[in-house]
Amino acid sequence: MALLLEFVAVCQAKPLAWRLMLAVAAVFVAVAVRVVFLEALGGHHVYVTLHAAVAIATLLGGLGAGFLATIMAPTLAHFLIKPLSTGGDLLALAAFLLSCLVLFVMAEAVRMAQLRVAAADRARERQERMGYFIDRVPAAIAIFD
Repeated sequence: MALLLEFVAVCQAKPLAWRLMLAVAAVFVAVAVRVVFLEALGGHHVYVTLHAAVAIATLLGGLGAGFLATIMAPTLAHFLIKPLSTGGDLLALAAFLLSCLVLFVMAEAVRMAQLRVAAADRARERQERMGYFIDRVPAAIAIFD
């Protein structure tokens, strides 16, 4: 789990342009998979592959990249898969956007966990350095008393 959090932190530390390009690429791949491999679905389940694109963009690129993917995904789906034409299509879009909101909340929880882990690591390092200092320099005890 720590390795995954570290990978996410590295990706989120990349420049904004890199993270936005990641979002664009994730959406294009998801739309391509939907159009090429899942054409038998026709106009049904339009957003089935797009959730993964938004999740990847949000977790690895941050909220800005996730927001871009959330806007791009239904827009491309409208033009390349099936245009919005019925109330059912609007309901599917609303469900997709609601699930994207859930993804945003989860991504923010991951980011907060990363911050807590980093803060705990820094505190542990400070404690270890202070312990090393006190063990090596007996006079330091007098200073801290």
